[in-house]
Amino acid sequence: MDILLHAGAHPTDNDTLMVSMKNNKPALDRCHVAVPDPVLYRRSLRQAMRQIEGAQFTDELRDMLYDSICGDQPPDTQAMVLSVPMLFAPPAQTVAQGVFFPQAVEKLRSAVEVFKNDNIKLFFSIRNPATYLAALMKTCDSDNLSAVIANSAPESLRWSELVLRLQAHFLDMDITLWCYEDSPFVWQDVIRAVGQVPPNIAIKDTYRLYLHLLSDVGQARFVAYMNKNTNLSIEKKREVMFAFAEKFGRPEIMDQDVSLTGLTQEDVDFLTDLYEDDLAKIAEIPNVRLIFP
Repeated sequence: MDILLHAGAHPTDNDTLMVSMKNNKPALDRCHVAVPDPVLYRRSLRQAMRQIEGAQFTDELRDMLYDSICGDQPPDTQAMVLSVPMLFAPPAQTVAQGVFFPQAVEKLRSAVEVFKNDNIKLFFSIRNPATYLAALMKTCDSDNLSAVIANSAPESLRWSELVLRLQAHFLDMDITLWCYEDSPFVWQDVIRAVGQVPPNIAIKDTYRLYLHLLSDVGQARFVAYMNKNTNLSIEKKREVMFAFAEKFGRPEIMDQDVSLTGLTQEDVDFLTDLYEDDLAKIAEIPNVRLIFP
């Protein structure tokens, strides 16, 4: 069985992915992909991973975990979508030693051991460090950036370092990423990638994130336009989406506030440039898919 493991990263898309997965149950059923309720496994999976780290995990415990997750799933299930945003670390331990998720390899190794009879495919969202750190501070309820990132230098943080570190230890694992900033524009691709849904099967909920970007007037006009123009190519749809976002985008959402970090605009611009360079590097890593608009 394929374990389609969504590992966050928090704070990016949060549980929006699971909402969209559940809203596409008919399409996923056709693909023999199950979406168990996260309450069935998040706590028990983290507990199982801790037991593995303490050499206390047994085959009996593994069977019990499987039963709790798979008990109500159809017998022809070939894959399961599991979302564990804190798989690599809780928010307060996200950044240390100048890297994102310093414990990621150990945590993923434990997850692989839990599902040793299955094939894990990893999915997670990344984000511009400038806005990511601001959101992380809010999540940690802290106004001290240095404390939240364990005195790491913001300019040292690279998502590519995390990807390469994971890939070095899990050579055969499929890794798919997307950018939080792009999520509203690529949500259709994210749903299909995580749910393993081919192009010939219709899906819905593809504008869930995008509509939140628009004013009420913009939402109404966009929906009317798309209902009138139903045969647009994916490329044309994105052109339309970008145009509507530019004209009707809500400033409080489009322009993300990073003032909590204490970073200057010059700092933010510098981190953004580093992030763009980092994305280019990730795009060149073999066997890693980065979903772009």
